[in-house]
Amino acid sequence: MKALGGFLARVVLWAVLAFTAWHFAAKPVSLACGWIAARFVEATAPVAAVRAEYRDRDLMLRVEPDYEMARRQRLRAGIFFELEASARIYTYGLPFFIALMLASHPRGLAWKVALGGGVIMVLAGISLGFEALALIDAPRTPSGDPLFGFSRTKREFIGVGQQLGALIFPSLMPVLLWIALDWRTVGLLAGIDNEKGRSRAP
Repeated sequence: MKALGGFLARVVLWAVLAFTAWHFAAKPVSLACGWIAARFVEATAPVAAVRAEYRDRDLMLRVEPDYEMARRQRLRAGIFFELEASARIYTYGLPFFIALMLASHPRGLAWKVALGGGVIMVLAGISLGFEALALIDAPRTPSGDPLFGFSRTKREFIGVGQQLGALIFPSLMPVLLWIALDWRTVGLLAGIDNEKGRSRAP
């Protein structure tokens, strides 16, 4: 219990520092997340290009429909849609993961933090991409049909992806990645001798 209490105290300390750094690094973190989201939207929707911009502490995604979609819906040339989103909803797991890793300080800390942080950012970007897809599915044609023509199945898939990205991935993935990258500390905190594969003697 003493070891667990000390570990939790270190997590809280590092979390304060990590979340403070995350707050001040909002622009580069948001732009990185937005870049991943833009590539995801380009790969999954009828768009020509998506650009991420940071304005007034908000992330903006500029979406340009592709030629075929614009021609089919009789959209004017050069039209684009601007979507406002918040990357913080999807990236708060990053400082939490860093705090866990710094609190346990495993061997190979640098590459493990880089690997886990990269996984979290990719998932955050994809989750933001799902939000962007949901936003561009909102406009309707004069007849009431979806402007971008997403099928019902795709809209349901987008909804599930958005919920997972906002509610599950940011809170669960940091813990799972920490367990996977520092199983030795997890075993010690649980009272398990990892080298012998059995519980420690009282």
